[in-house]
Order: sequence, then structure tokens, then C-alpha cells
Amino acid sequence: MKKFSITIFILCFAVFTLFSQQNDKMVRIEGGTFIMGSPADEEGRKGYEHYEVQRQATVSSFYISKYEVTQKEYLDLIGMNPSKAKGDDLPVNNVTWFDALRYCNKLSERESLTPVFIITGAGANTIVNWDLNANGYRLPTDKEWEYACRAGTTTAYYTGNTITIDQANFNNKKPKPVGSYPPKPRGLYDMHGNVSEWGLDSLSDVLSKQSIEALGAWNYTPMVVRGGSYSGRLYGSRSASKYYMEANRKFAYIGFRVARNAE
Repeated sequence: MKKFSITIFILCFAVFTLFSQQNDKMVRIEGGTFIMGSPADEEGRKGYEHYEVQRQATVSSFYISKYEVTQKEYLDLIGMNPSKAKGDDLPVNNVTWFDALRYCNKLSERESLTPVFIITGAGANTIVNWDLNANGYRLPTDKEWEYACRAGTTTAYYTGNTITIDQANFNNKKPKPVGSYPPKPRGLYDMHGNVSEWGLDSLSDVLSKQSIEALGAWNYTPMVVRGGSYSGRLYGSRSASKYYMEANRKFAYIGFRVARNAE
């Protein structure tokens, strides 16, 4: 009985340690209302931003990871590293949108949380169903990502109407270790530059003006990508900048960070 109790204690301690370590990497963002999108005269405004106008958006409180998911974190959980430029502390890249969702589910399972996604099929026939009320990990929604990135600002970047190569990784040939640049006021790193980040919303939501949360089931369509990248130009790292890429494709400049609902 004593040996059994010790084993249970060790297992509980291991789970608690893993949960604590992950929580140290998450930032709670209190919900609120903000002006989403870019004004028509913002320098660098282009692409899919023209489908949208500035609008008031409201988000509930949520958690988002301080850093982009690293290659070591991805390797430890998934068992392989698909990235082009290799390095334990570099953001994982060359992952599909589906890969990012599978990572979220694995992370949820490791911490005994309810996975958000049910993924069936393969390739262009992949179908994703989800429950955004589940307490597991997921990608941030488009509104959440921009709300977190802006950190209360209304300018093109959280630093003002421009940002420098000392503050973000853009116009470069390779990614840098996560956290190499100063954090935002909310303690988030690399939301301007380094690698672009997969988000939860699809292009069809922009064109139809529907809410992704209301759709329930998803089928093949391009998904939102945020944050600019190391290889991109300055304007691509603006808080409102967005583009869409096919969910089953891999790119050396696209990675992701995770989010969770707040309790």
C-alpha cells in the first residue's frame, strides 16, 4: 500500500510539474472591446485587409502563449521536427494548419484537458470539428490574436507607426530563437515578425462575414496567417496585417502559438 501511494504521488507530481511549466509560458489576456483592422490610409495596408473595414470587436478573457511554439517543444510532444532551419529554441516551422491542431490536442491530452479538435480524413478531405467551450489548447482566433498583439494600442505596431530591426525580426534570412526581442506590454514575444502564425479563422469567414465560432464544423479552405515573418517586409508585421494560406501546405516561415479559454 505504501509503495502504491508513493507511485500515485510521483505521478501526480509529474502532472502538476508539466502543468505548471506550461502555465509559466501562458499569459492571461483580460477580455474587452477594441477597434480591429487597419484604417484605409495606414501605410502598407494591402491584400485581404481590403475586404474588411475597421470595426469594433469584443473578446472574452483567454490565455495565449508568451512565445511561438519552439522546435524542442514540438519534437518532445510529436516526436519529430519538420522545420527547415533547425534549432531547439527556434520557432517550429514548415507545419500545416492541421499539424498545429494536432499539437494542440496532444498538449491538451498531456495535461489531462479536454481536446478542442476532432480531426478525421486526410489531405484536402480532412474535416475538423471542434468545441470552443472545451478547456484544452487551440489556436487563437483572429480577434484574439489582434487584440493580444495591439495590447491597447491603435497604431500600426504596438511600438507606434513603425518598428525597427532591433525590435522585431523581419527583412532577414532566418528565424531567431523565441524571445530574442523585447516583449510587448502584455509580456508576449515575437508577434511582429520571426515566423508568421496560423490562426483559427478561415477566409470564408471574412468573405461571408460569418463568425468562425458559429460554424461548428470545418472543411477545406485557406486559413488566416498573422504576424509577418523574418523573411517578410516591414508592413507585413503590422498588427492588422493578415493573409490566408492553404491549411494542408507547409511553409518555412509559418509556425504558431497556442491559446486556451480562461476559466
